Amino acid sequence: MTGGYNLEVGQNIVVGVELDISFGDIQSTSPTSAAAFCGSGCKTEVDDFSTLRLRGGYEIGNTLPYFTAGVGFANATAAVTGIGTLGDDTVSGLVFGVGVEHAFTPKITAKIEYLRADLGNLQIPTLRFFPTCSTPVKFDIFRAGLNYNF
Repeated sequence: MTGGYNLEVGQNIVVGVELDISFGDIQSTSPTSAAAFCGSGCKTEVDDFSTLRLRGGYEIGNTLPYFTAGVGFANATAAVTGIGTLGDDTVSGLVFGVGVEHAFTPKITAKIEYLRADLGNLQIPTLRFFPTCSTPVKFDIFRAGLNYNF
């Protein structure tokens, strides 16, 4: 789900702001500094992800190639492989990417987009005598969308 606003400034230059919410099932396993306790690593899972981004591009006919950057937020869950869920937290960080949007009519556009999200590390305390389990929350998103302009 995406909402936003675009403004044409100058000839063919478009700037805008977007707010979006995505749902999915992003999972990864990574080694940790607590490898002796965590076994083969910590598993990170992200089920929902939101961004607030600026974008800017150069309109060529009905097509707008653009760059975008802003902040991202995700609810991430961490688990130790073979032990189970340790906890969850909201993480945030930088998001950047590129895309192309094409207007089929004044009201209907379609876009494809690539985003790179780097939301830092999810820090989940383990047992009292063991170190914290730390796992990065970084991922790439490729997506397509159909937009209706009000």
